[in-house]
Amino acid sequence: MFIFDNKNIPSQLLLPSNSDEDINILIGENGSGKSTLLNDISKFHLGQNYNVIAIANTIYDKFNSRNPNFKILRSSIGKTLARNTIVNAFKILANDDLKRLRNIANTLEYIGFDPIISFKLKGVNADFRDKVIDSELPAEEKEILLYFLNRYVDREFYEESIVSINFNNEKFEDIKNSYLLTMFLYEKQLKSLKLISGINIYLHKNRQHIPLNKASSGELTLVTSLIYLTSVITENSVILIDEPENSLHPKWQIEYITRINDLFYFYQPKIIVATHSPLIINGAEMNSKNLKIFKGANGNFVLEPNEKINVEEIYQEYFDVTTPENRYLSENIIDKMNLLASKNIGLDEFSKEINNIQDNSYDEKQKKLLEEVLEMGKKIINDLE
Repeated sequence: MFIFDNKNIPSQLLLPSNSDEDINILIGENGSGKSTLLNDISKFHLGQNYNVIAIANTIYDKFNSRNPNFKILRSSIGKTLARNTIVNAFKILANDDLKRLRNIANTLEYIGFDPIISFKLKGVNADFRDKVIDSELPAEEKEILLYFLNRYVDREFYEESIVSINFNNEKFEDIKNSYLLTMFLYEKQLKSLKLISGINIYLHKNRQHIPLNKASSGELTLVTSLIYLTSVITENSVILIDEPENSLHPKWQIEYITRINDLFYFYQPKIIVATHSPLIINGAEMNSKNLKIFKGANGNFVLEPNEKINVEEIYQEYFDVTTPENRYLSENIIDKMNLLASKNIGLDEFSKEINNIQDNSYDEKQKKLLEEVLEMGKKIINDLE
């Protein structure tokens, strides 16, 4: 276990962001100190009164700050993480100026969904009017709840029962939909008074309703993390992300950092990502002008030379795995992974293709790499199920 102070943090990671592209990647083997460094970076910037946002995609994260300017999204929360994140985002948006809504639309469309989120109230109590009037709620809350419920059971809504919010609505002033955001502010009261039994949330793809819990783990990971960032980011925030590759298929890994910067560049955030994924590094190198990569060992992180290289070279230079440089092999593997992730080929066909490449390989370390590719293929299939 390594103990960091400011001397252990590369000076480039201590500077506040003053541009619309401040992207940094931490690499190193397990035990090199990436997670500990992220925690120390968070504490340094919190000490400078910056808003720090952490996204931990592993149960072994080291974040432990209780500073009110520290916001964290932890994957260890479990199956309710996506729903809770969306609900909390709605609560924030209900009290906000709604400028963040465009990012929600962009996030959903990037992942392949329509820019729409829908919900359905479960078990609406037919006697809700009397129950609200007879409750001990403040008069203002009574008025709000009655307005919401009356609107919901209005015939134009109630016949469909599933009500939608279109985040591509630039004006977002249609009272039939915009008032629904504030429904989530009062979910606790609605349940405690037994006015409803719950709220179901739906995503949309090709104009079809998809229950939130039916989306793949990769889709939920992206929806959750990007909507969370949308709801809490402020100008010059420091964004710390630990192992974002978990549950993400290759296409999203390649585009991950670029997409975050495209969505949030106007806040001029400082983005620091700890990863084991060559695809995330390769995608960032292809699309970022000012990328900085820091390689760690025994608690010390050193800035690497900024040279655009392919996936095989990334394995060698950054992860100390030597393979013959073969751009065709790299592109072929990524193509097969994308076909697998989009369900255009099955796991058997994918495995057969990789095994054929492996049989023709003369390099033992390349064969080891291909074994890891086979395991990644299995993980992609598990995430899609």
